[in-house]
Amino acid sequence: MKKFGILSLLVLLFVAIGVQAQDTPSITYWDTMNDNERVVFEEMANVCAESAGVTLNYEYVPFSDAQNNYRTAAQAGAAPDVLRSEIAWGPEFAALGYLYDLSDASMFTEPVTEEEAATYLAAPFNYNTWGGGVWGLPQVTDAPALAYNKALFEQAGLDPENPPQTMEELDAAIRAIAALGTAEEPIYGMATLWAEYAFQAFMWAYGGDLITANEDGTYTIGINSPGTIEALELVKGWLDEGIMGPGYDPANQYGNSITAFKEGRAGIHIIGPWATNDMLSGEAFTDPENLGIAAIPAGPDGLQGSPVGGHEYSIYAGSPYPNEALAFVRCLNSVENQVLLATDLNLVPTLAAAYDDPSLAENAILQGFLAQMNVARNRPVLVAGGQIYTEFAPQYSAFMLGETEAQAAMDNVAAAWELLLQNEPAAPAE
Repeated sequence: MKKFGILSLLVLLFVAIGVQAQDTPSITYWDTMNDNERVVFEEMANVCAESAGVTLNYEYVPFSDAQNNYRTAAQAGAAPDVLRSEIAWGPEFAALGYLYDLSDASMFTEPVTEEEAATYLAAPFNYNTWGGGVWGLPQVTDAPALAYNKALFEQAGLDPENPPQTMEELDAAIRAIAALGTAEEPIYGMATLWAEYAFQAFMWAYGGDLITANEDGTYTIGINSPGTIEALELVKGWLDEGIMGPGYDPANQYGNSITAFKEGRAGIHIIGPWATNDMLSGEAFTDPENLGIAAIPAGPDGLQGSPVGGHEYSIYAGSPYPNEALAFVRCLNSVENQVLLATDLNLVPTLAAAYDDPSLAENAILQGFLAQMNVARNRPVLVAGGQIYTEFAPQYSAFMLGETEAQAAMDNVAAAWELLLQNEPAAPAE
């Protein structure tokens, strides 16, 4: 009897533990941050899971695979409860019915309100809205800015505390820095723009554009406009003269350009905050004070721009725990956690209140990227928004490689975009 009693108690104990475990919601989170970032972020996620009262299944998915993997998982009804999504994916996944509208009061006990939305910077939050719904909350934002080597500026007779403000001044700076090199050991005034994404800042500076939504529901394509062509000819001219380098290599240009900058073989680089730790790892920046960050200069008519990028948290429409998932996301996105990501990883916060933190005010690198954000431009918020580079990228490369003329290349892009827009689904009525 005594043995039976002990056994019975053990059975009851195991049942109680099982019931308790079942009563604790379990949510799966797909993270796409890089190796350095996850060291900081995974600990934060575990703390927030405890705060939200959930058991966390933390899974890493490489950024390059995440969009397709999520589509496949959602089609099978097995997507993660929370996804760290690239900003352009939201409208597509929302149109397919894969995401909860976080402003839906019938689904969420505490939905996202206009007041909460207003606590975020407008540019990154805009990407989370489509058809009157709110399909995510922005985690971090970014825009390529002008990174520069202060020591090379000084050697070239330039003021490192006053980087170029206009394209004319930028041209002069590139030439002055390039003059420091020799035929055997060239120094490039600027590292070669690594892709069409970085080029967009120059496109906007000269009056070009991507796609603009009109009030009547139509769209205007500006990629093949005179401003874009002028900007293309400018950067190709720098490359052909050898004052921008190394030579354009589409498959390896990102790595080649940042390596040249880190090693002190290029004085300027157009790059975003995601590359800060990589830049500071280079021999040219063993003293972090040597790295300057500023807004990309304005064009002839005072126009400026740089593509707003970043990531957001979205919640799967099939999640059985939407309220717990939203509580988890709000914790991840607290002011304190955004400040932590900024101070430890130089990632740019999306909450306006984060910039009131004194530590961020003293971070010259972060403030430089913030100066760029103040003049950055949204990409079109479209279901097909993630596909606009499918044709843009190879046509830009063909021009930079001298295989086609600028106008012909951009006309090809415009034609491809016209087809995309013909298939653009109408957003749900607000």
